[in-house]
Amino acid sequence: MESVSTRRHRNSNRKTILHRKTSSDMKAGFLANFENIIKDEVTAAILKHVEGEYQDKVKAEDIVSGRRMSWTQKTENLVSKESESLVSLPQEDLIGRMGEILQNNVDQMKLLTFSNAIMMETNLSQCLAHLIDAIFDATSSDAVSMFILDDSMQHMEEFKHNAYKDDRDSRTMSARTGIGQEVLTSEDRMIYVSEMDESKYKDLEIRPSFVVDGDEYKYPCVLYTAVYDHTGRPLAVVEISQKKICGMNDHQIKVARAISLIGANAMRSARLHEEMTPARRHSDALLEISQALSNEMETNDVIDRILKVARDVVNPQYVSLYLVDEETGDLQSTNNSEMRIPYGEETLEGFVAANNEIHHIDDVKASSNEFKLGDTGKHAGIVTKNVICAPVADSDGKVLAVMSAFNKTGSEGLITDFGEEDELIVQSIADSAGVALHKANLLENIKCEQKKNKSLISVMKAVNQSKDNMDALVNNLVAVAYDIIEVDKVTLYLVDDTDQTLMCTVSGFKDLEGNRYSFGKNVAGRVASSGETLTVQDASAIPAIAAEFEEKGYTAKNLLCMPIRDHRNKLVAVIELLNKKNNGAFTFDDENILAAFSEEVASALKRVVLEKAFQHKSDSGGDDHVVGLIEQYSNKVIKQSSSARAPVPAQVSPKGTSSSLRARRGGSVAFQGKLKIMGNSPGKLDSQGNLTESQSASPRSSAFAMTPGAKENVFEQLNSWEFDVLMCDKSELVVYGQEMLNYYHTVEEFHVKPKTMEAFLTSMESNYRDNSFHSLYHAYAVMHASFMMLTKIGADQFLTSKDVYAVLIGSLCHDLDHPGTTNEFQKSSRSSLALLYNDKSVLENHHAATCFKIMSAEGTNILSELNNEDFMHIRKLIIEVILKTDMVNHFDMVKNMQALADKQDKDEGSYFSIDSEHDRFELCSLVVHCADLSNPAYPSFEMTKNWCQRVCQEFSEQVELEKKAGIPVTSFMEGLNNEHSIAKLQVGFVNYVILPLWKAASLLLPKAERQCANCVANVKCWQRIVDSGGESPTKEVEGRVDDDEEEEE
Repeated sequence: MESVSTRRHRNSNRKTILHRKTSSDMKAGFLANFENIIKDEVTAAILKHVEGEYQDKVKAEDIVSGRRMSWTQKTENLVSKESESLVSLPQEDLIGRMGEILQNNVDQMKLLTFSNAIMMETNLSQCLAHLIDAIFDATSSDAVSMFILDDSMQHMEEFKHNAYKDDRDSRTMSARTGIGQEVLTSEDRMIYVSEMDESKYKDLEIRPSFVVDGDEYKYPCVLYTAVYDHTGRPLAVVEISQKKICGMNDHQIKVARAISLIGANAMRSARLHEEMTPARRHSDALLEISQALSNEMETNDVIDRILKVARDVVNPQYVSLYLVDEETGDLQSTNNSEMRIPYGEETLEGFVAANNEIHHIDDVKASSNEFKLGDTGKHAGIVTKNVICAPVADSDGKVLAVMSAFNKTGSEGLITDFGEEDELIVQSIADSAGVALHKANLLENIKCEQKKNKSLISVMKAVNQSKDNMDALVNNLVAVAYDIIEVDKVTLYLVDDTDQTLMCTVSGFKDLEGNRYSFGKNVAGRVASSGETLTVQDASAIPAIAAEFEEKGYTAKNLLCMPIRDHRNKLVAVIELLNKKNNGAFTFDDENILAAFSEEVASALKRVVLEKAFQHKSDSGGDDHVVGLIEQYSNKVIKQSSSARAPVPAQVSPKGTSSSLRARRGGSVAFQGKLKIMGNSPGKLDSQGNLTESQSASPRSSAFAMTPGAKENVFEQLNSWEFDVLMCDKSELVVYGQEMLNYYHTVEEFHVKPKTMEAFLTSMESNYRDNSFHSLYHAYAVMHASFMMLTKIGADQFLTSKDVYAVLIGSLCHDLDHPGTTNEFQKSSRSSLALLYNDKSVLENHHAATCFKIMSAEGTNILSELNNEDFMHIRKLIIEVILKTDMVNHFDMVKNMQALADKQDKDEGSYFSIDSEHDRFELCSLVVHCADLSNPAYPSFEMTKNWCQRVCQEFSEQVELEKKAGIPVTSFMEGLNNEHSIAKLQVGFVNYVILPLWKAASLLLPKAERQCANCVANVKCWQRIVDSGGESPTKEVEGRVDDDEEEEE
């Protein structure tokens, strides 16, 4: 029989085994379900946050499934890692430990989910909203707020989440004092106040509160935690509030801190994205317009593209573009052809066009006294509140249009302010638009020229087809007009001078043909009387015109009526075009095409009408109308005669070209005037002002074959400081350059063939770019100033003929192929020239090298007949004088000249010895350098001012290049867009740079004192402009010395 003790022991063992089994089974059960528990928690947590991102529940669940798969592996790893420690735990601790593991795992998952949601947000406001949501959810708080640090690092403004906004004003927390400073500077970067009423923060002014039934209560428990970025820069302070005292545990505080750290990176990313957004918008706008540049687009298409880009990128309520009308100078709206704005200070658009600078007005109503706006706002049906107005200019700075953006529209459709970024984007769009418009204009010019050429060819065909048949000729010519302009009706009237009438010859109105109209009676008659082209874009707006055509049963929409003149500017016909097809308007190009057409029509009519008119004259026995026609189309009055019929010659030259055509192609007015000066040179003008057959000689050949009388006339012009190269055309400059060389007989002495010199000068001319300042005109201006230094000031008495030749050629070539920028720009932009010449006198080395490249070419070597010694001397001296024009040598040159003058008191001219090559080289360098800086010493302020405006324009162009290249802007070159700024620059530049040079030169060459006096006088003029706020002086200042006074002395 089993004892009680044995039974008890056995029962005890059974209980122990049972206990162990029960405990093991329980643990196994817990462990078996642990993975599923975590999965369920993970799924619930993920789904809760994903559904907030996606309205589509199916899509949200798909995302949850994908995220959960990644957590499955993590869960298995976690169970495997913790299983051993869980088995060894006492049962009473197992559930608590598993709960901790579960909570930690879920918290990690939540943090990762929050991080994904926040980090994916690129909008800063949305990012902050997500951050508040995450803290609110993870900490189970009653309220969460964020205070964002401003750029001044002084204050933090409360960010209000849309979901939690109330009627109370946003709070501001100081970053330098109070709770804000304590949080940002505390060691833990957080402050937790579990009982606000029992703390020093009880009376905190910005203490958070809540409202219940209209009563306001303060939160008793608040956590403040600072948000810093990875660089240690403070960004914000998060405020987490609980309605319970001691309402937050350590776990909640840790979670809040963790989310805040995640938020710091998210805020930084969102800010970077927002900072990059304007640049992206900027680049998108430029890309869109660059596509317009890459395609051959009509002007209207380019305008549409510009307006679309401005609307899409800047987001204004309305965009307008006004084109500059080159003929009237007004600004014409591209949205409404009837809307025009005057050019100038009266309107904002006119001011921007006149000053070529962007203008931004935040409050149009407050600025109404400063500027008027066009009818843009009224036309668009809006009230203008703010506006950005920018000039649209081509690469040369010529304003082509003005673009305006009205009423910046925010994300909610409300009017907001334009910012600096908007201004930059508008300016960039305008800059790109300028290039696009310029290209479109060039394309239209090409098409216009093609149309012109087509019209000329068509006229020639019409003449050949009609032969001597007048009726056929005019019908063919009118058919050509229909073809090249594309209109509904064309009428051609011939002029009868005897009774001042127009004869309708061919018309789209057949009933009008053969009728006569007195000058001044109808549209064509009024054009005949005024002699001016008439363009009407809206005929209905002019009752007299509308009524004239309504009588014919026709509705005139627009018209173009032009007088036709012969080569003597005598009115011979009037052509009238009605209603441009495709609802188009007559353009300036149409007028140009019609003008070219009319010129050829006049020539063609002359040939045919002469014959027919003469025949009518003979048959009619002297009808006055016929006589008038003959006089109209001939070069002299035809006397009445009873002789039998005889053909009238068409005045054809030996080569078969009509004299009228030759007159048109005989060259410019300036060239004809030059031939008059040359006396009996080839190419004289006849009594009618037409070029004779001998004009076949080229202008330059004529220029090199002047008579002694003509040379004397040219030298009189050259031998004066008042000679202005800007008043000459390029062909005249060649004459003057040749004459300066011939004055010293250097061309003869060095056996330079005329053809070689001509070829050299031609090649030299082609190697000067069309810069605002450093151009062919500047080259000849410096050559002339060098010539004056040699002759008037007397430097030539200390030089040999080889030196003089080198000075004149060197001064003419000293800026060859100048790019219009400075040496500093070349170095800063790392140009190929700067690399080639190792940053040493980059441009001057290039000018000298280009000069000798021209001379080394076959047919242009003006030194080819020299022996080696003379060649090397002149080459060395040309290079020397060109290199010394680099302004880095300026102050050393002035200092050396002053030192030479101070060395000993000598008589005039004794400072230089003609026997010293060193002295001669120094003098030659001084001559060319003074000549290069001679425009401030001109006796005429207008000449000085013209050159100054040119160099300032070139400075402004360099500033734009520097900005585009992203290199530092040359400060003194910026802002030179008005006379006041230019004058201020000139006062300092002349006083401290130019005047010391001329004073040093006058010490060595006393006759240069006159130029010093002119410098002083011109500075006074500039100073007057500065003092008057930009107005030019109205009377001459005293102290100036002109050439007449020099002669008296």
